[in-house]
Amino acid sequence: MTELTLDVVVRLYREHAAALRIVRAAQKQLYAQRSDARLERFAPYRWTAALLRRAGLPAHFKHRFKPKFDDIEAELTYLFVRSLRPDVVLEIAPYYGWSTTWLLQALRDNGAGRLHSYDLVDYSRWTIPSDLGGDRWRFTQADVRNCLDRLPRGVGYLFLDAAHTAEFARWYLESLFPRLAPGTLVGVHDIFRGELPPMAESLVLREWLERRGIPYFTAAPGGPGGAYERIVAVKQELGLAEPIHDSTKNPMVFFRLPE
Repeated sequence: MTELTLDVVVRLYREHAAALRIVRAAQKQLYAQRSDARLERFAPYRWTAALLRRAGLPAHFKHRFKPKFDDIEAELTYLFVRSLRPDVVLEIAPYYGWSTTWLLQALRDNGAGRLHSYDLVDYSRWTIPSDLGGDRWRFTQADVRNCLDRLPRGVGYLFLDAAHTAEFARWYLESLFPRLAPGTLVGVHDIFRGELPPMAESLVLREWLERRGIPYFTAAPGGPGGAYERIVAVKQELGLAEPIHDSTKNPMVFFRLPE
């Protein structure tokens, strides 16, 4: 995959349709079998939940994953990682870990690669199934800005969904991006939010992309080229249209780092 175009995206959907169908089914199961990551950190909650499960009762109304990561942008992330086959993926701010599961599904299906995730909170440690994480996932609880010299080398894909502030955007533009190889694929969440007011991060990043003439791809409704509408039609054609969760904003932007 050399370019981020709608035609390339459609080709990837068709090429990986069978695998994506299996992944979506697995993700639906994860989404349906969820509990509260904050409470799971405490042993009494886990003991009580185990007793209730043995009795055939739900621990409580379960909400382990709380995705802000929509279906299409999640699928695009999976497809790009499948196509790129990176040895190293860097994820900044998995929070509850929904994006983490999609990245790990892609690495597992590639049969190679490792995911390094950084966050201030460790909720994702309690949500990622052990058989999905295993040796392919390393989580570090820390402010990634304090770990710059210890980040993994050879990052092939960068996922960003952290503080949506101008300050944080300027940090990764000025301090993180120069440490990554030209051509590295980057995905940043919450950039194209439709009718919602843009976050400060979005304004900084979009100005940076436009000033440098860097091409980008987004599946946000109303975005350039009618990408969202065409992807929806392709998903329907391939039998991938049933939603996993109900948001359709898909505000993520994907681009390659310039020379």
